[in-house]
Amino acid sequence: MSPSLVDIAYRTVQAAFAPATKTTYAAGILRFNEFCDLWNVDEEARMPASPTLLAAFVGLVRGRYAGGTVRPWLAGIRAWHITHQAEWHGDHEWVQNARVFSTVPLIFLIPFMWLSGQWPLPPFSAVVVWVCLCHTILILYSHLC
Repeated sequence: MSPSLVDIAYRTVQAAFAPATKTTYAAGILRFNEFCDLWNVDEEARMPASPTLLAAFVGLVRGRYAGGTVRPWLAGIRAWHITHQAEWHGDHEWVQNARVFSTVPLIFLIPFMWLSGQWPLPPFSAVVVWVCLCHTILILYSHLC
């Protein structure tokens, strides 16, 4: 096939994405590549990205960025795979479970993260936040009953 024909096809596929979508998708691809650079992931292992690599990316993004960030970033990585005709493993159970986990509010995970040593704040701060949360829940519950 002629290289100019391949170029036309490539540009046509890329043009299908709206400008705002391209910006969001580019951010996801950038963060994914930064993640891969940080963890010394070979270029060949980034595309197609394995379910394990994608789940690890989601797991490390969680807690560092807003919960709604994961979905568009994964969509960007998926579009990147589609554009380059690479197999996409984002529908794998591991990735889906990681995405569900990424939507759990961080506040509910504080006691578990603190006990496992993953909580970045001093233990006192985690305990104070947890006590405040429990107190708020008890107040709300008392108004319902």
